[in-house]
Amino acid sequence: MAGFNRVYFIACILLLLPLLYINVKPYQDWGDDYAQYILQARNIVEQRPQIDNGLVFDKVDGDFALHAYPAGFPLLISPVYYFFKLSVKPYLILISVLMISLGVLMFNYFKKYYSPLISLTIVIFILYNHYLLLLKDSILTDIPFVFFLFLLIQIAERKNRSILFYVVCGLLASWLTSIRFVGIASLAALTADILLHGTDVERTFSFNFFERKRIKSAAILILSAVLFFFLFNTLFFHVEMKYFLGFYSNSFDKESAGLFVNAKYYYDVLGTAFFFPGSWNTMPSWWVFLALAGWVVNLRKKAGFTEWFFLFYLLMILLFNRSTGGFRFIFPVFPLLIKYTFDILLLLTGSYKRIYSEALILFVICITMTGYILPFKRTLENQNDIPDGPYKTTSIEMLNVVRDKIPESEVVGFIKAIALSLYTDHRATYLMTGQSPEQVEAMFLRLHVNYLIGSKIKSYDTDIFDPRLDAYLSSYRNYYSVFWENEEFIILKRLEDI
Repeated sequence: MAGFNRVYFIACILLLLPLLYINVKPYQDWGDDYAQYILQARNIVEQRPQIDNGLVFDKVDGDFALHAYPAGFPLLISPVYYFFKLSVKPYLILISVLMISLGVLMFNYFKKYYSPLISLTIVIFILYNHYLLLLKDSILTDIPFVFFLFLLIQIAERKNRSILFYVVCGLLASWLTSIRFVGIASLAALTADILLHGTDVERTFSFNFFERKRIKSAAILILSAVLFFFLFNTLFFHVEMKYFLGFYSNSFDKESAGLFVNAKYYYDVLGTAFFFPGSWNTMPSWWVFLALAGWVVNLRKKAGFTEWFFLFYLLMILLFNRSTGGFRFIFPVFPLLIKYTFDILLLLTGSYKRIYSEALILFVICITMTGYILPFKRTLENQNDIPDGPYKTTSIEMLNVVRDKIPESEVVGFIKAIALSLYTDHRATYLMTGQSPEQVEAMFLRLHVNYLIGSKIKSYDTDIFDPRLDAYLSSYRNYYSVFWENEEFIILKRLEDI
């Protein structure tokens, strides 16, 4: 049997190896997050503070972006920056290696509940989803976060528990939070698991929160996590936690309307995770219903860290103020959602032989994966396209002008301020949402912004379309002269007598 499982393990790795090629591009778009992460990785390598990102913030109108993310992901990619600097492909190879490693962890996890064949098929079903293939072409935290989440899941499900167990779980929960702050849901889930289910090998649900052993274990877990998080992000790597925590505290909406709006949004996103002929109106309802039913069954039967994380994570993204996260916000619980769906299918077909139940799962997966063909083909066809970003010829021309012809002491206003700072090493700023042209002008004067970069392409199809800057220039265009332009960008310089 061990040899049989080894064959499936090797097959899992081999079937995931194409991920080292698919969507591993030498280009990136203008996305602010990846530029921020690389800047922070640079700061680690060059021993600078994490907040040293070249952005200029206005104390009157507030911050247009985070000063710095927690240092987990920047530390993870810092060796890549050390050797390859701004070459994109090595970062994406690292993301792909973590994705393959995630597949191996998922295979090992699913194998506890299903046959090796079913487990392998589920892994392929998840990781070759078109959304996942799109996620891996960006230098973002999503895949590393889920990799360490599944590592924590497999440790947390162990029955033999000791002080070291709680310390390790606390450190991993803290590490997850240092990669993405929503990882704090893992600490809440671990705490709920301890307080509600106890610490013994044979754990049973009870509300005996104040049992001494439970309190002690939860305290070790929480202290380990909190201590590591703040030491890591303040002492080892200087992240301004007051700005970071303030940003996230302002991003949560306490009104119930926000929860329902977000629930509808993520329901629709889930519906686009698969392609089927005809209208996609009823399938998401059945899929979500089966998944939630499977979660309830697992909660009643063997509730543990995984079930509590599924609950707390969903609550966090449903309460989050922005309904713009897309599939990447669902991804951490997507494998669990798939598992709970298949769990309920096994339960409903429990009167039949196991082989028939698993054949049904295989049938569902195979039918669903027929919808992968078209997006997979498009992904392969488009993976050599240069996206709208700093690697386009027109963008390279603009960045070279900023770097070579604008004095380093000048502050430049641009919608993609973080990317501008990364590629030119110039100080940069941007506008706050809701500012009037008069407020923007006052801010530019306070910050001594003498150069502005605008887009000639007036369409939301491009990431650099900047209607807020256009609104400002409609009132103050006569304050500036054209410093440089090409077919896509225009750089304006403030007149000296203004």
